[in-house]
Amino acid sequence: MAKRKTTPKKKVATPPKEAPPAPQDSPAAPEEPKVEVDPEFLAKIEREVARLEVALGEAEKRNQDLQKDNVRQEAEIEKADLRDRVTGQIQDREDRLMENPPDKAALQAEVEELKAARAEGYKPILCLGFDGVVHESRQPWRGPAEIPDRPVAGFFPWVREALDHFEVHIFSARSNYPGGIAAMKKWLAKWAVDLHDRGEDLAWLNEIKWPTKKPPAHVSLDDRAITFKGDWPSITILRAFKPWNKRSTL
Repeated sequence: MAKRKTTPKKKVATPPKEAPPAPQDSPAAPEEPKVEVDPEFLAKIEREVARLEVALGEAEKRNQDLQKDNVRQEAEIEKADLRDRVTGQIQDREDRLMENPPDKAALQAEVEELKAARAEGYKPILCLGFDGVVHESRQPWRGPAEIPDRPVAGFFPWVREALDHFEVHIFSARSNYPGGIAAMKKWLAKWAVDLHDRGEDLAWLNEIKWPTKKPPAHVSLDDRAITFKGDWPSITILRAFKPWNKRSTL
């Protein structure tokens, strides 16, 4: 039996293993750029800070002034309330005397006593509006502290005479706005100086009262009111109403 010839297997060459890549150095971090500050910019910032500090100081001072003004107004309100109570008591006494009059001598004594009390300083209240009565108010409303027009002609001599007979109060829509009363006082003082002779005593201006509530007036003057006579005006009349300074001059 013949032997089979075996074919030798060919050896397959294996490729050489690649060497691992050499480690690379990581890139260096970039240097931070240096910031140069402009001296003029710094000076501008400092000036702005100084300006804001001045504005803050002025705001604090205005706030203190408003607080003082509020204290004065509260004192005026208390004084007005006291005067109203005294006035009411006087009126009650007069009414009782009229209802149950005593003998003539006692009645005369009571009357003289009441007259003396009034002579010591009691005056009925005259309440004035501001815009359209004291201030011409021809231009549109700009805010409670903006008063652009001049006084109504003849106001100063008239109010000076009125102060001899009435306790004059000026009450306005501006009265309850912050700074409204202060603005009206400043405006009135400025025009009083401008329209009077230099050196003239204007202390009488301090007699004018500036309430924050409508006072119990004997009589009032206002440019936007109709005297009520017991008959109700028609809606047409009310809708057509115009104050004197807004009516056509034609």
